[in-house]
Amino acid sequence: MVEIRPCIACEQCIERIFFQEPVNCSVNPLKSYEYRYLSEEHIPKAKNPKKVLIVGGGLAGLEAARVAGLRGHNVVLVEESNDLGGVLRYVLNEKIKWRIKRLIEWYGCVLCNQDIEVKLNTKVDADIIQKENPDVVILATGSDPLIPKIPGVENAVLAEDVLSGKTQPGKSVIIIGGGLVGCELAIKLSNEGHNVTIIEALPQIAMGEPILSRMGIIKLLDKTGVRVLTCAPVVEIHKSGVETVNNLGIRSLFKADTIILSVGRKAKVETDLMKASKKVAREVYLIGDAKQPRKIIDAVREGFWTGVSI
Repeated sequence: MVEIRPCIACEQCIERIFFQEPVNCSVNPLKSYEYRYLSEEHIPKAKNPKKVLIVGGGLAGLEAARVAGLRGHNVVLVEESNDLGGVLRYVLNEKIKWRIKRLIEWYGCVLCNQDIEVKLNTKVDADIIQKENPDVVILATGSDPLIPKIPGVENAVLAEDVLSGKTQPGKSVIIIGGGLVGCELAIKLSNEGHNVTIIEALPQIAMGEPILSRMGIIKLLDKTGVRVLTCAPVVEIHKSGVETVNNLGIRSLFKADTIILSVGRKAKVETDLMKASKKVAREVYLIGDAKQPRKIIDAVREGFWTGVSI
């Protein structure tokens, strides 16, 4: 039912309750903002409908398209790849991510019901922007993997290449980076029979995640036999291992068949695309990971309020 927005069980709401803070929701931007609009039925229709071109089919772009369409604008969403979901598309086939997959499918159904034009496998350039001649351009172009300037970094592969199946890891694996992506990838590979070690520069792994989610991640890492090393910044990457350094300046070598980078992401903003948009459209917005890589709640919220404001 497209009327029911699916929960992704991220525990964002539970975390807020736990710390006695106002409750918000990753997929419902109006939660805690009911003083603005009690429900989406109270969001006013646009007085002067505009042609809106949205570049990028991740969550920020999808939400912006949905809300702009809800308000009566003429919306075209263009996605470079052959799937919606942005960076989340790398995990949509994982069993534990079925809720995320359901959310992306929900967006697809909603946009279809709103008769919003969605163009896949299309890379937007200056010619397409001129052809569409939009009043508004929303750039939701996402992010790229962050590649640190570490000697030998070319010997490592990217987490997203492993998740997509582009790269097949060897028996022993070192994952550089103990954030959510690195931890979940470690659990996945360990379940598939790999010997996995996470190496994290910070004192703790899964920093910034809701406390209950973090506890669950740590428990699963322990259950699957993943080795975790913290306070261990990597100083060099070799073809068969990595070197770390401790707070005394002593180096240690850890060997593995495959080294995987999972150290975060950086905003993907094409200067030429921004310039071309400003030449044609009266309004240009930069949202989601294209503005700053963050969490699902940030992408959805920015998409929502951008759709409301145009």
